[in-house]
Amino acid sequence: MNHALLPDIVLGLAALGYVAATIAFAIHLARQGGWEKALRVARWILAGSVSLHALALGLAGIAQPVCPMKTIHFGVSMGGLVAAFVYLIARRVLRIYGLGVFVAPVAVVFLLAGRFMAEPAVVPALHTGMLPVHIAANILGDSFFVLAAGSATMYLVQERQLKTKRGASVFGRLPPIDSLDRASHIFVIVGFLLASFGAATGTIWIAKLSLSTTTEIVRLLISYASWAVFSAVLLLRATLGWRGRRAAYGTLVGFVFAMIVLTLYLFREGS
Repeated sequence: MNHALLPDIVLGLAALGYVAATIAFAIHLARQGGWEKALRVARWILAGSVSLHALALGLAGIAQPVCPMKTIHFGVSMGGLVAAFVYLIARRVLRIYGLGVFVAPVAVVFLLAGRFMAEPAVVPALHTGMLPVHIAANILGDSFFVLAAGSATMYLVQERQLKTKRGASVFGRLPPIDSLDRASHIFVIVGFLLASFGAATGTIWIAKLSLSTTTEIVRLLISYASWAVFSAVLLLRATLGWRGRRAAYGTLVGFVFAMIVLTLYLFREGS
């Protein structure tokens, strides 16, 4: 076997596992009253996929070799891995079992984006020891924003079903609405702290970064807009008691901005 292909083979198995886990989670949610066997199968498949994903990144790092957080495509793939791993750890504590139906497909999208998108060019002046820290903080922040957005989306769906009294007939086992609100809040807090640290480390290089292109200017503005939205969500919740639907919509707006920034990074001209 060509050892150079081994990381891609393992990565492919992880991607298939994420897809299978998504299907199993969907079956669990679609069955009236939920189907516990499907949930157990989904959990084990997702755990196996996370293990394979981590192994693939480790093998790729050894083969290149490169620090995973020194390149954006490795970082994006790692972001999907972290989101799935955190879900597996937090699902029981926060009672968000069904959230896997959102996390698993996002993990496979991040995995594929990290594998097949060209690596963006990095300004030579930015190649410093702080670069991996900056990338890691932002990617990990995005991982928690993924979880927050998934929880917020499920909150809105659950709220609508409860209002129309069709929750039991349409979705078998969505997480409790209070658990979703609490989980989204916790994930936003962690993601916001990481994103704030990423923004702070990023300001070190703003003077060195060329903002001559429209894309770079837009990316910078949207990144600050994302930070501002999440800060507003947390501030309004703490001061005015904004929670539930309003917090969920704010979380989704911030998440969309964060994903636009990540997409602009990925679609920059490769080196």
